[in-house]
Amino acid sequence: MPQSEACGVCNQTHKTFRPKPVSCWPNGMKEAPQYEQDGFHLFQETCQQIAFKTFLTQMISDDSKAMDSKTWMTILSAHTRLATGALFNQMGKIFVLLGLDQQNLRESPEHPLMKPKIVKGIAGSGKTITIAAKLEDLYNEGKISADSKALYICNSSVMELQMKQILRQSNVISDFIEIENANSIQSGFKDLMDNEDKVRRLIQEQHYRYFFIDEGEDCPENQILRTLDWNSTECTEQGFFWIFFDEYQSRQPTKQHCIEGDRMNGSVQWVGELFPIEEIQEAGQQLVSLKTLFRTTGENMKYLKAQHLIPEQETHDTALAHGVQGQKVKESVVRVDSIIGVHDILVGQICDEALAFNKVRNVHPGHVAILFPDDDFKILFANSPKTVIDKINKKIIDSYDKAKKDITPSFTTEVEKSVLFDHEDDLKQCRCSFFLGNVSNVKGMTIPIVHFMQIVLQDDTFKIINTVNPPCSVCKKYCSTQINGRPEGSRKRSSDTDILCINRTWPQYLALSRCSSEFLITNLEFNEKSLKRLVQLGQERTKVSKLISNVMAPSTGDSSIQIQKQVYKATVECFLVEDISYISWHPSQNLLATLSEPGYVQIWDVSREESKEAILLEQGNVSRLVWSPTGVLATLVKTTTQSAVHIWSSNGELETVVNVGNAVGVKFSRTGVNLLAWSDEKNNSICVWKTADWTCLGSIAIVVRLERMDRKHLVWRNDCMFSYRNSNRGITTVSLTPAGLTEEVLGNMPGTVYAGIEWDSEGDYLACGSYDYCYVWSAHSNTWQTLATDHYYPAMWSPAPATHILAIVFGGHIELYNAGTAQLLHTLRHTGSGSDDVCVTFSPDGRLIASAGKGAVNVWRVDNGDMVRDLGVDGKMVCWGHNREVAILLESAKVQMFSEEQIFAD
Repeated sequence: MPQSEACGVCNQTHKTFRPKPVSCWPNGMKEAPQYEQDGFHLFQETCQQIAFKTFLTQMISDDSKAMDSKTWMTILSAHTRLATGALFNQMGKIFVLLGLDQQNLRESPEHPLMKPKIVKGIAGSGKTITIAAKLEDLYNEGKISADSKALYICNSSVMELQMKQILRQSNVISDFIEIENANSIQSGFKDLMDNEDKVRRLIQEQHYRYFFIDEGEDCPENQILRTLDWNSTECTEQGFFWIFFDEYQSRQPTKQHCIEGDRMNGSVQWVGELFPIEEIQEAGQQLVSLKTLFRTTGENMKYLKAQHLIPEQETHDTALAHGVQGQKVKESVVRVDSIIGVHDILVGQICDEALAFNKVRNVHPGHVAILFPDDDFKILFANSPKTVIDKINKKIIDSYDKAKKDITPSFTTEVEKSVLFDHEDDLKQCRCSFFLGNVSNVKGMTIPIVHFMQIVLQDDTFKIINTVNPPCSVCKKYCSTQINGRPEGSRKRSSDTDILCINRTWPQYLALSRCSSEFLITNLEFNEKSLKRLVQLGQERTKVSKLISNVMAPSTGDSSIQIQKQVYKATVECFLVEDISYISWHPSQNLLATLSEPGYVQIWDVSREESKEAILLEQGNVSRLVWSPTGVLATLVKTTTQSAVHIWSSNGELETVVNVGNAVGVKFSRTGVNLLAWSDEKNNSICVWKTADWTCLGSIAIVVRLERMDRKHLVWRNDCMFSYRNSNRGITTVSLTPAGLTEEVLGNMPGTVYAGIEWDSEGDYLACGSYDYCYVWSAHSNTWQTLATDHYYPAMWSPAPATHILAIVFGGHIELYNAGTAQLLHTLRHTGSGSDDVCVTFSPDGRLIASAGKGAVNVWRVDNGDMVRDLGVDGKMVCWGHNREVAILLESAKVQMFSEEQIFAD
């Protein structure tokens, strides 16, 4: 190691690893490094050059020191993992591993030029690199000259720039290698494969011997197939005429593919256009398939296969040319409520990630690309991303210290300033930029880190179930994966045919296949209405409307391939717990509490955008749970000696524990200011607790055995009064007074109570069920009346104020009464096979009523008694959430969710 080093500031030398003058410090340095004292070293610094050369020569020539191939491959694999992917190595600049099929093509002999060799290969199979390698070989072998020219034709300016860069870096510089973008205005090679005579003139008159056509999938329709009809007898010259294509990358709208789901039969299929390979084979034309991939990492390949981005037949026999597994694909969802705020979301997301890559991980900006599907880019940026890029760049500048402003990275839409930039070794000296643009602009490029951002449509009413995955380690069942996230308040996509595009595979395939290391996806989740609202915002309404249509249902080819082991079906939320026995909604949030055997309590956040998540509160001995109107959850934990009420916050924090003797049940008052706890048969009593400080307000002894009674045998009228069925099968009302608890028996009851009691929401009427009649007591008139005869049980009052509608059940049907007028409004006949075991509940606004019984769950309108839907499930309990989402406890002890939109779906 030299004792001194040159200084780029003062043009003099300084001692190696010794302090330098402040004026010679590099940009950004604020403090001097802490160097070791003179004489300290880890390695000998005065290695003699001749001795060292002799040492290396001996090491290389001594076969006894040779490394076995297995160890070499292990070391090679380790170092390529450190090389930011399969292609890029910072020490060696570019590190390319050609596979066997690419190498065989590269070394193949010349063939008749009028019988082109057609080369098929999916993204990452080395089509462009193989062309560059062949041009390099021909150049180094002296075969390219005025009498033997080479022509490279692509279909984009980006690929033209890339090939020029690759050849320049390989020192291949010749006036006889022509690189052309066929889509440029000046190009004289547009539609070359359509012009047999022109090809013949190029060969015979202009002495072209090497033709390489890249991006053949972007050539006009059927041009590749037309080469099958070329006449090879009039032109017998030999050379290389290679046509490369990957039909899954085509920019042509008719060739862009997607995955569709059928709501009617549940089928899932890949839809696109397949290249007619059989026509080439029948014509006897040379067809080469590249099956070795070297750009793609192992994890990216797994994702490509799992998401069926291209047909399975294209990937099942492919292999990687390396052992680089890489990082797993990371996917996230960002809900977008309106287009107005989407730019702020993009600026925040993109800027934060760019700073993480550059400042924390020291990644060159030019190795990072933020990509969008073409249509999404036009929708989000109106083809003019300058405003967003300016905001991002300003935010990045603001995050750097003033002393480092000159090394601040930035974003660009120009590939030559980013992806194709000739990087400096020193990251601080490199002036490359992050790339932001659409996927088509980087087609054919290799980018270490790709962040793909796409618009997705909320459709939480349907999802894909993958039946081939192993059981989940948590629930031990076959879990399902929802395509798009669940917003708060369910939304269903519209469709005239019930066939919907559920994943746009074309742009995702292009983005993923650019990546040689790390792939990230952000789904910008719109609902259908907000996306369509963009049509009113733009001046070119027809154009915007077409873009949105492409997002919702992109144009595809006429080929479809069924995806096996997958079903597109109505949403069924799988709760990761066995044997659920009771469910209850939070009064104002999308939280569902479940009680399961043997006494487990969980709170489920059903508004989660990615998947259901649960908080486990209790792990045994819980016999009851109930939400307070204020949003806290009470669980009754009962042991052989005593009972306690655990009070939990909605986020799962234990707030307090109240010892309640031998209580077997608890119930909050109307606004939650008080709590009832009733005890078992050995010490029958009812105790009232004040929830503000959990002091006991009083208790009363009772004779009736409350542990055998349903919860409806003891009900609150308001915060200061409750009623219970007494030992004479009558009604006792208890009032909370400053002096304590006072009891009063309701007199003149025409019969006895067997089936439970219920106060209406305003405390005006009390309904009592009997084996022979249903009796209703009016608090205003202090009188009883009979609403029904012949064995009717009360079920529930409507929560709608001032309606006084009561639902009573028996024999598998429900009757709706107006208690104020004693009028029968409607008779609803439950379609299940159950009789008495029918649970009914009203929606929060009282407009709907649902019943759950053996074999069916029905929903009706209250105003006219019409059935809205038979939900087609076997439920034993049903309850409505505050946002009118229905939770159904199935006979199988699982929970299924239905949104209001699903209930009313046509």
